[in-house]
Amino acid sequence: MSSQTLSTQLQHIAAQAAADPEFVFHNIVHHIDEVLLWEAFQRLRKGKEKATGIDGETAAEYAEDLLDNLRDLHERLKTKQYRAAHIKRAWIPKEDGTHRPIGMLVLEDK
Repeated sequence: MSSQTLSTQLQHIAAQAAADPEFVFHNIVHHIDEVLLWEAFQRLRKGKEKATGIDGETAAEYAEDLLDNLRDLHERLKTKQYRAAHIKRAWIPKEDGTHRPIGMLVLEDK
């Protein structure tokens, strides 16, 4: 497997968006490979609770079979079988008395 760095691939997408603000990205899956997914997983904050998804799966559990999990995820992305799970919405109180929304995802969607 080979891949550009995560930041290089994201910079390419960002540059294209900045160059033409009217451009609509219909699909960016061709920019994603297993190495990019691996790099993204490595960047997850993996503290005790930080990388746990709302489904209860921890980063450590996902990592037990990481290569197979990433191959499966990549295949589902390529074949358009991947569907993001519903996001659990929570409201966090702010100092001024208002609340801000936060979306909680399953680990794989992170």
